Amino acid sequence: MPIVGGFVFPHGAITLDPNTRDFNVVPAVKPTSKQDSINLHSAMAKNAESLVNLRPDLIIFSTPHGLRLKNSFLFLSNLKAKGSAEWDGDWTEFIAGFNIDVDSSNSLVTHLVGTQTPKETLPLRWGEVIPWWFINNAAENAGFQLPPVIYIGQPSKRSQEGMIPELLKLGKNIYQWTESNENVASKNIVVVISSDLSHYHSDDPTSPYAFNEVATVFDEYIKQWAEIDMNSSNNQTSYDKLITKAGGCVDPAGSCGYTGLVTLHGILDEAVHRGSNFKAEVLDYSAPTYYGMMVNNFINSS
Repeated sequence: MPIVGGFVFPHGAITLDPNTRDFNVVPAVKPTSKQDSINLHSAMAKNAESLVNLRPDLIIFSTPHGLRLKNSFLFLSNLKAKGSAEWDGDWTEFIAGFNIDVDSSNSLVTHLVGTQTPKETLPLRWGEVIPWWFINNAAENAGFQLPPVIYIGQPSKRSQEGMIPELLKLGKNIYQWTESNENVASKNIVVVISSDLSHYHSDDPTSPYAFNEVATVFDEYIKQWAEIDMNSSNNQTSYDKLITKAGGCVDPAGSCGYTGLVTLHGILDEAVHRGSNFKAEVLDYSAPTYYGMMVNNFINSS
């Protein structure tokens, strides 16, 4: 079974250095913001360690930010990608990167649409760098050379609810490719999703987004999905939480990354249909300021 795990990392920059960060300048700050961010930092480090412990040979990475197109999926075929978590002139010291598996990327795109992807050389941004900063650190601490990556940039200007059937199909096709391609079928593959949840949690005047009560509802459905083991017995329950419930309110909830979660679900669901089982673990969830962040994984227990 080539898919050995799926990992979800948020991309909020306050998780990078919460012990030294001045939270007085953070929008929509709360009394619990610092401790929440410290907990998320620890959870992301632990999640990265779990990923490295699987010793993957290939990583499939999905991001809602950075390199992307308005209406289509973007696959990179340049050799390397690197950048900082820069946001409004801050976080520039947090740098991360990875190598691109050009052959596998082109093969996957050919499998999906029958053509190859153009080359791109743009730098990474916070949506990629923040998860990869933790992954790079975990790999360095373990003395492990990270494998190359297939990069998927999620579309930026489409209804996330409207994309659900396409995203589930994409995930299914990605898994089928991992089994049918002789060059990757014997590899250990992990999937990494960069995703924040609803951005409408705060009614603080410094929040860049207005409060919406659907934020808590949406995030709760996502948490429930993330706590469910992926196996043949739980398929329908898992689908109902992520697709029916969360999908029904995703657009008004203002999540960035739901598309990646649905893609991951499609991959894991197809793996389950072919005999795999995945143990679910939520390491942490909170909304330190105005948006929700969750750290979780699904590890193949077959």
